[in-house]
Amino acid sequence: MDRNTPDYDLPHFHQADFLDRSSLDSALTQLPHHIDALFNCAGLGPTHPDEQVFGVNFLATRYLTEQLVPRMPTGSAIVSVASIGGMVWSQRASDWLTLLSLVSDEEAGDINGLNLAVDRGAEALLTVGSLKL
Repeated sequence: MDRNTPDYDLPHFHQADFLDRSSLDSALTQLPHHIDALFNCAGLGPTHPDEQVFGVNFLATRYLTEQLVPRMPTGSAIVSVASIGGMVWSQRASDWLTLLSLVSDEEAGDINGLNLAVDRGAEALLTVGSLKL
């Protein structure tokens, strides 16, 4: 699954824009109902705007994983990697822990320059600046 169609043949490919939740939802309907392994490999590095990097490398990956876990039997595996920007995660560990624990709009706000809003009942789970994921 990727935004860009590969220039080589694959047995299966599903196109999805990881910055568009409806695109992810559409791709999810095309995936098998039984999944034994999930490998998330986010692909935006620090040359893209912070909101997009965060949206693809964290929010979309988390959303996709949460949607697929119910299809995974006991003993399944999940691996997630991100761009080279992930190498300095420990320098922002407190920000990441805060983001991982967000459960309501009241707990969101400005975290390290990203304006966040959370709404678990809305079409967009999380709004980061102008992105709605």
